[in-house]
Amino acid sequence: MVSAEEILSKQLEYIKKDIQTLAIL
Repeated sequence: MVSAEEILSKQLEYIKKDIQTLAIL
């Protein structure tokens, strides 16, 4: 079973990647 903290940390990583992509554009 995946803990909520693991899910949040993964979501944060995806958000950071999205921000970096938008920053490039």
